[in-house]
Amino acid sequence: MHQVARAACPACLMRYQHGRDNWATLHARIEDVEQVRQALQATHDRQCAYCEAALEDRWHIEHLWPKSHYPQRTFDWENLFASCMRKNTCGTHKDQGGRPYDPADLIDPGREDPDDYLFFAQDGTAQPRVGLTARRLRRAEETIRVFNLNAPALLYQRAQVIRTLLCSEPDVVEVLATFPPEDRWAWVRELIEDYCAGCFQTPVRHLLSLGGP
Repeated sequence: MHQVARAACPACLMRYQHGRDNWATLHARIEDVEQVRQALQATHDRQCAYCEAALEDRWHIEHLWPKSHYPQRTFDWENLFASCMRKNTCGTHKDQGGRPYDPADLIDPGREDPDDYLFFAQDGTAQPRVGLTARRLRRAEETIRVFNLNAPALLYQRAQVIRTLLCSEPDVVEVLATFPPEDRWAWVRELIEDYCAGCFQTPVRHLLSLGGP
């Protein structure tokens, strides 16, 4: 999970109004659904907003604050995210296995930097940052739990990306430590582009940041 730069709100959303329309109204207009999906793909760089897996053909528009309980946010662009279709993680798990939860306890990657709350270790696990306030610790733990960010499949995929990098560049962390920061991050960006294939970038970025949890 990483902070996203949200694309401009799709113009079609302005035509819908809470109290008059519902989500099915939008879904009846295929061209509007496609416009929203394209904007979300641009926002999330074709990655799941929560686990960072590559978005395949099947993914869904996810409401961080569920439209069933917060209908006033049904067409709120700031509340819409692209979520993968895994049954036991991310948006699907949030509104099934993740309940009960308070949406205010979840990190909003469109408004906040998850790096302030979460650290992804070399073994792929998502962990709360060390030294968080009680409120921030609660939000980090709930985000991990509700989105099931430590599901076995996610742990394996994150760790596999890191293993592939370290097998090809076994001394990368030690070498990076000798670089001045401005040169270090240029190389980190190159490594992410070479080894992450558009997904699971945050665990690699944390490994190469040379900072602790």
